[in-house]
Amino acid sequence: MNSRGLLIFFAIPILTVTTLLFINNAAFLGGVEQNRINDIKQQQEAGKTPGSSANQIPSDTDFIQMFFQALQDKNTSLSLGMLDPSNLPDENTLKEWEKHFSSFEKAQVVSIDPENQDSWTLDEHTYKVTVDIKMLPEAASATIPNYGWQNGDNIRWVTVRRGEDGLWRVLEIATGP
Repeated sequence: MNSRGLLIFFAIPILTVTTLLFINNAAFLGGVEQNRINDIKQQQEAGKTPGSSANQIPSDTDFIQMFFQALQDKNTSLSLGMLDPSNLPDENTLKEWEKHFSSFEKAQVVSIDPENQDSWTLDEHTYKVTVDIKMLPEAASATIPNYGWQNGDNIRWVTVRRGEDGLWRVLEIATGP
């Protein structure tokens, strides 16, 4: 086989594998977005009370409660789905969030207080949230031990943004305002 034949012989499988990996990655990240919408809608349906509207969207504070409940329930797909898309630019970032979110043993909201309401927009709100946290023991060996959380009460400033679909998403979780 001449060098041109060898090139074709090896180039076709390499291009095929590369294309499949690209398609798989694109489908995976697109699936996260669709899973986000489906999981939140399922959560809404589960929390519906008799006589409530089927199209009821949780308030921003209810959404924050649901987010931390999903962390406590180890529902990482729902937790990831509740992040603003800007927090998931690529698969590596997604995997890091997934490791972080799977490290909570307990994440119970103690209080949610509006923060700096003068700077709120119609679609972006910040809250001072106190969360009672217990991390799994293996989280202590993370690059940042316990991903910056302490066992017991933690105060975080959580900024949520309303998406085009009307659902809130976590834009930021910060240690200060």
